[in-house]
Amino acid sequence: MDSAAPKQKGKRGYQKHGLSRVMKCKQKSRSKTIDTRFREGKETVQFRAELIADAGGIENMSAAKRAAADILTAKYYRLLRAYRWQYQQPSPPIINLRKKALYPIVREIDALEDSFFRCAKEFGFARVAKELSLQELFEQDDTADAATAKTTGTEMAADSAEPTQGHS
Repeated sequence: MDSAAPKQKGKRGYQKHGLSRVMKCKQKSRSKTIDTRFREGKETVQFRAELIADAGGIENMSAAKRAAADILTAKYYRLLRAYRWQYQQPSPPIINLRKKALYPIVREIDALEDSFFRCAKEFGFARVAKELSLQELFEQDDTADAATAKTTGTEMAADSAEPTQGHS
């Protein structure tokens, strides 16, 4: 007889369903992107857009500033997901009554928050004005002049209508 080595079976010749390969690819790419089907993802995308707008627009940001914005966005997304998980837990969500201690997730969330605010401090909290072209500056100046002319004209008409009172 032959040696007692077991025979190796070949790979399965069928799939469970036709979406197996598609789902496998989607699962691999999902870890790198923000899922915008849910509220946290939508809020995160909006947060990133506001962050870039506050920094003066994407064209006014350096590569390091854009990388910092991406890091802040990722931390924000993780915080939202952690908050969501925490609030879905049954009451009390943060205290282990049997051990009379906080759950470790609370410390993790605090560490995430601290890390987020340190990164935000590095990014800068100040709002930066967007650089305008010369044409845009002239257009703003013209609209501002027209608005002040309207308000000044109505104030002068109101001042002339008021009677002056003298001492009798």
